[in-house]
Amino acid sequence: QMLAIRRAYTDIFQYWPLCHRDTNICEVTVDGLDSLENYARFAGDHMILVVANNQEDASGVCTVHIPFADGFTQDYANYRVTDLLTGRVITVGRADTVDGFSAVVPYQYCGVFLVEGIPAQ
Repeated sequence: QMLAIRRAYTDIFQYWPLCHRDTNICEVTVDGLDSLENYARFAGDHMILVVANNQEDASGVCTVHIPFADGFTQDYANYRVTDLLTGRVITVGRADTVDGFSAVVPYQYCGVFLVEGIPAQ
């Protein structure tokens, strides 16, 4: 599944700028899982968040904060958050309503979430 995601989003995962300051990666804050650095990679109107859990004693329930200011080149009317491992849409709405979405990432697993900007119609 991870390889399929990587191949489906080549604009995100195969972008390697000459200057590291131009990279398309940023930190993701996750409440409830404090053990690893979680990150997002982005391009244009979409961002992929990778959230890992290596805390054996953690329930896996977490709140994921989307780094809008770091990852999107423009503001969108709405955003859609999808769990890429299950295909399930988690939430759709304005930035302030989808930020801080809830997820469950079991011990020794990674959650992979797609955040897409939806232009106003």
